[in-house]
Amino acid sequence: MKQKLLFIFLFLLTVRVSFGQEILRSVPTNAPASVEKTIAEGDSFEWRYCTDNIKGSASAGPNLAMEAAILIPQSVARKYAGQKLTKIKVGFGRDAATNTKIVIRTKSLTSTAVYTQNVTFNTESWNEITLSTPYEITGNDDLYIGYSYKSGGGNTHYSLATDDAPAANPNGDFTKIGTNAWIHIGEQRLPNLCIIGVVEGEALPQYDVDFYTLDSPFSAIDVNEPLSFTGYVKNSGVKPITELEVSYQIGENEKVVQTFSDLNILPNGTYAFNISDDAYPTENEEYSLEVSVDKINGNVDEYPGDNTQNTEFYLWSAPQSRTIVPTQPLNKNVILEEFTGINCQYCPDGHKRANQIAQDNPNRVSVINIHQGGYANVTPDYRTEWGDAIANQTGLEGYPAGTVNRHVFSDQYTALDRGNFAARSKTILSQSSYVNVAINTTVDEDTQKLIVDVELYYTANGAPVNLLNVAIVQDSIMGPQTGGSTYYPAMWHDGKYQHNHMLKDLITKQWGDSIKQTEAGSFVAKRYIYTIPEAYRDVPVNLKKLEYIAFVTEGKQEIISGFSSKFDKVPDIEAGLSKVEKVESIAFIYDDLLSIQSAVPVQSVTIFNVSGQKVVSSTVVDKTVSIKHLTSGVYIVKLQTTKGEKIVKVIK
Repeated sequence: MKQKLLFIFLFLLTVRVSFGQEILRSVPTNAPASVEKTIAEGDSFEWRYCTDNIKGSASAGPNLAMEAAILIPQSVARKYAGQKLTKIKVGFGRDAATNTKIVIRTKSLTSTAVYTQNVTFNTESWNEITLSTPYEITGNDDLYIGYSYKSGGGNTHYSLATDDAPAANPNGDFTKIGTNAWIHIGEQRLPNLCIIGVVEGEALPQYDVDFYTLDSPFSAIDVNEPLSFTGYVKNSGVKPITELEVSYQIGENEKVVQTFSDLNILPNGTYAFNISDDAYPTENEEYSLEVSVDKINGNVDEYPGDNTQNTEFYLWSAPQSRTIVPTQPLNKNVILEEFTGINCQYCPDGHKRANQIAQDNPNRVSVINIHQGGYANVTPDYRTEWGDAIANQTGLEGYPAGTVNRHVFSDQYTALDRGNFAARSKTILSQSSYVNVAINTTVDEDTQKLIVDVELYYTANGAPVNLLNVAIVQDSIMGPQTGGSTYYPAMWHDGKYQHNHMLKDLITKQWGDSIKQTEAGSFVAKRYIYTIPEAYRDVPVNLKKLEYIAFVTEGKQEIISGFSSKFDKVPDIEAGLSKVEKVESIAFIYDDLLSIQSAVPVQSVTIFNVSGQKVVSSTVVDKTVSIKHLTSGVYIVKLQTTKGEKIVKVIK
């Protein structure tokens, strides 16, 4: 047991050193002539995810059994049933290795190899290996193509060659180190492995495209804007594509056909086409969209099963001027992202510090606890698909760590020790913001459909492009936590720890929704429609414990400001108000001002505390009311409008 534990420790340590600090090494940037096709067009096809360029090499330590592979999914392999895999091209890294072999597996990475062949690899170059016995493709299972070797001695050993792609394809980056499980090197910020399989035969697909992605907007589409979608296709046939015929259908409307000509999509090449339509329904509701690639160079696709994509989109009439966002210049609010994990002993102390900062600065600080890394790779699984990428750009060296508005305060990294959370938050809170953020959320508890309305107002010129992010976090998740009873006993209840602010999802995906209207005086309104699942990674959702956080960034890093909206039970009010059964969750208090949202003129506002006592009675001036004298808490607001009364809830 001691030897096994020591091995795992050394593995983690060397991965961190080689991947985290020396991701890429300079090697020839152009592939040698051996990578070029040598067989007549129509007789061969390359299975690949990598480019032709060997950009760098990586390793996880010396004297280890290593293996690398790419996946050819069964849905692709079936198109080549009866054809033969005749060659494998491997780009090898800087350092020589022993016991080098070509390895082919089917069904899974852990299955017994169906083909092996001893080979010799030249370093820092492509190696074209002709299989001694061509492997006939059945098309019945997933197919894994790769190589294995034993790394040499020394402190580090760089043999896994990677390409120059900006990110790894999920099918092109499998590695296995020693006796550990297979991993994706993309999670270590590395691109694709340099592995190519050459298929030969007399019946290869000539005209075939893989329609693999249809980008739909994060947000609902304003009825005043043109409909625009982008589709992405890959040429999976051996003939270059010069023309694509694409059709799309919105709901029950008539199908529309568009032709894209003068193309030059080579085999394995990709192409993005754009659908734009001004003549579409304008009712504020949900619509279906089906997009298909019907013809290639005038020919029907030989394998049409992967030619269609479906999505839904929402139309809405976006407000043309502010309804909830204030327009006066304000200071930045803090978005504190904390990186944590169940098995992290001192993480509860980080939680405690972050929570105290939020309590000391009501409505000015939003906390996002991101479970990721080795301490979080346990059950229950509190991780998300987004956490690793966010953490990987921080430069963190231990847990707990955090970022305050993803700002670089010193050195070159954004990661902070928990002891610096308070001081750095104070710094951000004192800085002026060029954009104000407001968020309003409504949840249908029967369907769990969430509507998020976000408004931005630019009080000064922003970056040329900003990114709007909307996160979902959850409070009061009871579960295990190392160090919980010691370092945050207030969160320890009956042997379980109360996890708060836990990141559950990013509605706007990894890095956010692009905002291009960023000049001073610009107003931006976005609506996001999202169905909340019953559970995230088998951890149940409690709708009443969810919080929604909107924040604006410059690129993937600097957060300018943000704001949050949280569901709270509304108490009964007896001071002249009827019982409130269901009220929207709203949040638009800034710098002791209550900003009023109303589609009709508001004549007066009356505010009651949770005891039913009247604490404010005022006419509305510029849709704002001063609440500077009120303490933090929940309040009920009665709005007297020209069309009657409306009751809403606010949290200060």
